[in-house]
Amino acid sequence: GLSTWVQLFSTDENREESFRLGLKMRLCNFCDRITHFMISHFVIKILGIILLLPYKEDIHLNRFNLEKYRKKGISVVTWTVNDKKEQNHFKHVLQIPYMTDNPHN
Repeated sequence: GLSTWVQLFSTDENREESFRLGLKMRLCNFCDRITHFMISHFVIKILGIILLLPYKEDIHLNRFNLEKYRKKGISVVTWTVNDKKEQNHFKHVLQIPYMTDNPHN
């Protein structure tokens, strides 16, 4: 099985906008947390997922617990990493395979 995950409803990138939206933003953040909880506790077991594809920003911002899935024996491949410095970081520091739009760069 295979699963992709990216924070769907909310973002931490624009905090000013988050505060302006108030309750709606908090509700969206809560929905993201429920979705992540369901994936990490139930969906993986039910579907027998062996590979997860988290978005690179979720790894950078620590919204994706890499070690948790590694301990469960689930492979992790991130996407889309086109910058050479980021590719080096994912490959050598985090030891995560990545997908790129520029495979020959």
